[in-house]
Amino acid sequence: MSYSINSFINTDKETASYEKRLSICTKSNGFSFSVVSNGGELLSLGDVECEMSSSISQLLNTVKGVFNELDLKTFGFNETELVVPARHFVWIPVHLYDENKNREYIEAIHKLDVGESVVADYNAAAGAYLVFAADTNLISAFRIAVAGVKIRAQHSKLVNADIMDASNMKSLMLLNLRDGETDFTV
Repeated sequence: MSYSINSFINTDKETASYEKRLSICTKSNGFSFSVVSNGGELLSLGDVECEMSSSISQLLNTVKGVFNELDLKTFGFNETELVVPARHFVWIPVHLYDENKNREYIEAIHKLDVGESVVADYNAAAGAYLVFAADTNLISAFRIAVAGVKIRAQHSKLVNADIMDASNMKSLMLLNLRDGETDFTV
């Protein structure tokens, strides 16, 4: 279990777990995390460097080790999310979405590798599901280590109610360019 905590900032403010949100964002060489109160106040912020292509057990030990060392519990939060990179994804409007077809949606644009899982994330602001391929070891380790974690793709985080409200948008068009092909979702 080898990791390095590059930075960690924590406030002394006591807030019950159920009044906080935990967000973890993965990157190629580790992950960062933040704990925010339901009112939007930043309570903790950290950046960790570790080997993300490890086995499930090694990743699990790393995640547990980091949070134990920082004396942060990984359960009881109002909301917990893991934001992962997704190179292969497709937006499916809610009225066309069928959860039994998630694998078909992805396989229409990408041949799944052995180590990939298919995940779907509903985005209310877009009125669509983002179906994406994600590293199985990575999401499995975090699902075990962090109770109730919701898996999200970074693209889904970019389409949110705050952006929609601030721009007075009545409709939304998503454009996805990949390997010489383009998807439009309106």
